Amino acid sequence: MVVALERVVAGAEPDVVVAANPENIDKGAASRALRYDNEAGKGDHRHYGEHEEPYVFTTLEALLIDFQANVIRLTQEYVLKAIIEIASNTDMHRHAMAAARAHASGNPKATDYRLGFESAAQLFAELTTERMRTLETLRREGAQSIYALAKALDRNYSNVHSDVQRLMAVGLVERGEDGVSVPFDELEIHVPLNVSVA
Repeated sequence: MVVALERVVAGAEPDVVVAANPENIDKGAASRALRYDNEAGKGDHRHYGEHEEPYVFTTLEALLIDFQANVIRLTQEYVLKAIIEIASNTDMHRHAMAAARAHASGNPKATDYRLGFESAAQLFAELTTERMRTLETLRREGAQSIYALAKALDRNYSNVHSDVQRLMAVGLVERGEDGVSVPFDELEIHVPLNVSVA
């Protein structure tokens, strides 16, 4: 499996290419399970194997979160738990690539999904009390429609829908045939004090 993240970002390394199987990197898009790029004339887009779809780039941090979430979805059967922590962009990217390489090895080890934020303030702005309650309810009651989830939470449908969309964007909720669900048995939040992110 080859995954690639290729985008010119001001202030970041341009045209970053990473591969689970580096020897396959020149075999073209067909050999890549996942690829993000902003090829000239096409703008930002994302490939899943042969499938291509537009991608809306906002920030480098959001790009790395999306990339890691997609890599983890490709290796979903090997994920144990979600670890949410204070981490740099470099750390987030390293964790995503570790998961991809483990899967590509043919003998993957169980891994964790790691979601990093640059500060505690950013982390808790994303993981609000209601979003945490949403995760707990989905894990306890299983996959369901957003309408059923809103009823279970006794909340407005549009607010629950917005929260679910955001939780899906950061890889904590997934959508399947039976509705939305939480793919992890356990979620850990690590917030060390007096730690600066490089």
